[in-house]
Amino acid sequence: MTDPNFDRLTPRQRDCLRGLVALKSAKRIGNDLGISESTVYGHLDSATKVLGAPDRATAALWFQAHERLGDPQNPPGQPSRVVPTAPAAAGKQASAASGSLRLPFRAKGSAHNDLSPLQRLAWIPLLALAFAVGFGMLAAGLRFVTDFIVAVLHQP
Repeated sequence: MTDPNFDRLTPRQRDCLRGLVALKSAKRIGNDLGISESTVYGHLDSATKVLGAPDRATAALWFQAHERLGDPQNPPGQPSRVVPTAPAAAGKQASAASGSLRLPFRAKGSAHNDLSPLQRLAWIPLLALAFAVGFGMLAAGLRFVTDFIVAVLHQP
């Protein structure tokens, strides 16, 4: 198992393979590493290609055997040197500091949105007003189109 392909694995690919060996789901691995589920799948797929394995499970088993034999770059049981970032927390601080309006949707890769219950309640009348204005504009546009068609059809 001294295949040089193991040296080509990135720290994130190694972490994802370790999670797969531990029988964690891609969602759980992503939560642990602070990345999205689709990013985990991407890392696992690229690691599978780098190792030349037929599937993710085989790649994880090969990687586990390689780590047991001794990987000089990352000893067994030691986490990689990649520190998971918290993009949602950084975005929360930046938006709170700038005073910008935060949307009532969760950020991609976040488990939940970062609005307080009061802020969520404040969005209800704002969304109701936006829908009312939108439907009003739609009704006005339809009225204009029907009046125009009637005027065109009733010309002498």
